[in-house]
Formats: sequence, C-alpha cells, structure tokens
Amino acid sequence: MNLFCYDLDNKTTRKITNFTDFDVKFPSLGSEHISFENGGEIYLMDLETEQIDKVSIKVIDDAIVSRTTLKNVSEYIQSFDIAPDGVRGLLSARGEIFIVPSTIPNQQSQTSNITNSSGIHERNPVWSPDGEWIAYISDKDGDDEV
Repeated sequence: MNLFCYDLDNKTTRKITNFTDFDVKFPSLGSEHISFENGGEIYLMDLETEQIDKVSIKVIDDAIVSRTTLKNVSEYIQSFDIAPDGVRGLLSARGEIFIVPSTIPNQQSQTSNITNSSGIHERNPVWSPDGEWIAYISDKDGDDEV
C-alpha cells in the first residue's frame, strides 16, 4: 500500500510513494501536508511539491520508573492523629496519608502509605472514635472533599 493521487478531471490515478518494505498506514490530510506512517516512522508529504520528509521524533522521559531513591518524608509531616487505642498513629506528609506503628517493643509493624496517590493532595487525617475509619481531606476530584 502506498499513496496515490486520483485526478478528478481526467480520471487518472498516479502513484506518489514507492515504499516496498512496509505499507503506508494511517494517512491524515492537513492543510499543507499528508502525514502517514510507514515501518514505524512518521512522514509528511507536502501537498504542493509532493516531497516526502521523515519526521524526527524525540521522546523525552524523566525516568520516573527508574528512580532508585526513596524520599524520607519525616521532614515534611504536616499533621498527625493518634488512634483511639493509642497503638497506631496517622500522619500526612507530602500529600500522602500514612499509618505508623507504635514504638512498643516486640511490635512487628511497618509504616504504611494508605493513600499512595501521586498528584493528589491528601491531608489532615483523623481516626473515627472507634478506630475503624479514617477521614481526611483530598483534592482528587479537583475540589477539597472529606
């Protein structure tokens, strides 16, 4: 498959591209060009000159998935609350909500990020009086909500 031009006046067809290894796919007409894909590359064909140029594409990645360090949020604690039983704590830091264990000897527990929601700001957590629920403020939907 290649690009062809059909002349409406004299009803003739003319082949424009001559790709042989891969098909021309996804042609899209713009005001001055036709863009298309061939063999994983993007091309632009000038409508006036029919010159074809490969589009150079650079994908810039901030390498977020390959980051090797964890951020210690202990310096960014904004608010905290103690569970009604006194065994656990809640804190907010850097927009996340954490449950922290007590420091009672022989207690095997870790700090847990219970919201784990990058790009959302959660804050001001509090325990319910029975310790079963946690309430906090979140801007997940664009507005501050409990």
